[in-house]
Amino acid sequence: LKAERSSPAPTLKLINPEFQFEWGGQLDAQATRFLFQGESGTPGSGGNGAVYLRDLSNDTTRTLVPPDYKGQYSIPRFYRDEVIYYQNRVLWRIGLDGSNNVPLFPTTNSPASP
Repeated sequence: LKAERSSPAPTLKLINPEFQFEWGGQLDAQATRFLFQGESGTPGSGGNGAVYLRDLSNDTTRTLVPPDYKGQYSIPRFYRDEVIYYQNRVLWRIGLDGSNNVPLFPTTNSPASP
């Protein structure tokens, strides 16, 4: 459901009757995309480091960051036209199209792209 601020009173709109929420997931502001992290098994038992983006208009899911299976959650969040996520003790940013995967705070010792 999505809350719409309409006049004279707010309403709820059904976005997708078969929507499957993923643990730690987040809808974008327009409720057209759903961002979530990968799981290693049972929800809450450890992440696989992956970042996934589901397009709700056609129910397709794209892998933005492939899993590294190191047991950590990536905790992805939308930020403008990018995603900020955590992997290997570094904050990263990546475009919604999967391009420009770079450390959020580059240093001379920044690790290579995951």
